[in-house]
Amino acid sequence: MAARDWLFLLLYCSHPSMMAGCYLTAESGAPVAYSGGGRAISDAQILSAISPMGHPVGTCAMGRADDPMSVVDEAFKVHGIDNLFVADASVMPVIMSANTNLPTIMLAELAAERIGAQCFKE
Repeated sequence: MAARDWLFLLLYCSHPSMMAGCYLTAESGAPVAYSGGGRAISDAQILSAISPMGHPVGTCAMGRADDPMSVVDEAFKVHGIDNLFVADASVMPVIMSANTNLPTIMLAELAAERIGAQCFKE
């Protein structure tokens, strides 16, 4: 399938009035019938539908307290500040080559365990 066809399908399925049909198809298990081609999407339409995107990480990097580039420790606690924790993708020291969603969820789960253990150990 050509890139323009994928973009058309993405724009089509992201329109609110079309989402109900997409959900219904997904729930019924019926295959989605789609054939590429036949739709002209210009370069201008493509450029108007896209925007630069990044996965900001590393702004509160995890590391040792003696590392000047780190902000939080392995328990997600901010160095030098009591009762302040960071539990999102910003603790990743560097960006990974894959999507950051699942690793961020994992980090949040781990942070919840570690913060809970630290706060409720008394």
